[in-house]
Amino acid sequence: LSYKVDENGNISVAISGTNDPDGKIAKENAERKVKENREKEEKVKEKRAAKKAEEEKAAKQRAEKSAERKETGDYTLSITGNDVKSMTQSLVAESVSISAPDRSSFDIKA
Repeated sequence: LSYKVDENGNISVAISGTNDPDGKIAKENAERKVKENREKEEKVKEKRAAKKAEEEKAAKQRAEKSAERKETGDYTLSITGNDVKSMTQSLVAESVSISAPDRSSFDIKA
């Protein structure tokens, strides 16, 4: 209960109460919230586990594909350049996994 008397002598009264004197409703609400939070956490964990499994599967597929390439000797190289010489240098460098040779020491007969 609270009351207030203004400058004109009018009295304002505010009364509040609860229908949960023993805290049973508040306790149930708190338990429900805890349960909801646990369920959310479990969903997040499940999503993370699914994503991790998907990433592991993709990594395994990449490894298998890489091993398959090594067995067959098939490779895909993508090169770009302004002229045949620079593109050939890039192709040679990528195919043997070394840096591109100096332009002065690389001779192309095309």
